[in-house]
Amino acid sequence: MGRWEEAIADYNAALEIEPEAADAYNNRGNARAGQKHWQEAIADYRHATEIARDYPFAQSNLALVLFQTGESDKAIQMWRTVSRRHPGFADADAALAAAYWQQGNSAKAEERWARAMDADKRYRDRDWVANTRRWPEAAVSALDAFLTLQRSTAG
Repeated sequence: MGRWEEAIADYNAALEIEPEAADAYNNRGNARAGQKHWQEAIADYRHATEIARDYPFAQSNLALVLFQTGESDKAIQMWRTVSRRHPGFADADAALAAAYWQQGNSAKAEERWARAMDADKRYRDRDWVANTRRWPEAAVSALDAFLTLQRSTAG
């Protein structure tokens, strides 16, 4: 709903009660990313991954914000790790497809896209990725470029 300040206040209250709640840090990071407060979002996602070392959404969210802030290599490495540890985790594979495409590595992009589509076809819908999953602009743009190719070769 875009009520980021209220969400942050709620997550702050939750963290006062349960200071080691990885979900609260991840979700507060989502709210901060919604505000485009990238460094604060990074700090929350990192803390979530420190508390719950095997939390794929927090790791993928962290990678998305790193990608947004120009740290593409770190983001790709993180998504690769998430994908390896969580086969079938479409968020990481779809993001890797977009990132690899942006780097000009079409073979890797196509491979990751096939994996993502095997797991979750919603990533074909730009509106869903941008407004429901709420990827940052840089990742959405990279995915748009990849999807444009997909649509042109399908037709």
